[in-house]
Amino acid sequence: MAGYDNIKNHGFDKMSAERQRKIASMGGKACQAANKRRKTVKELFRAIGDLRVNDKDIQQRLDKLGIAREDQTWEMAVAASALVKAMRTDNPKLLEFVLELLNVDGDNNG
Repeated sequence: MAGYDNIKNHGFDKMSAERQRKIASMGGKACQAANKRRKTVKELFRAIGDLRVNDKDIQQRLDKLGIAREDQTWEMAVAASALVKAMRTDNPKLLEFVLELLNVDGDNNG
């Protein structure tokens, strides 16, 4: 019983049911707060990702890759950068990330 093994030497099993509920409630509230922060960050990245690239250097790099100016968003810049780096290096984690971005399954059904 791995779950019990994690707490047996910390006195949690000797606490009253009320105290255990209070601790569980605090943990649930902390989890809710963390989830809310993650959701906010994801929404921020989505909003930034939709913005047009206005950095001349990045625009030139995207131009060299053949990406039309009207398609040059920050999301596109990140994806293109990851793809180029994955092609130049032998980094399996980066390749996995790129394949996830491209929505490619490991079963070759694309």
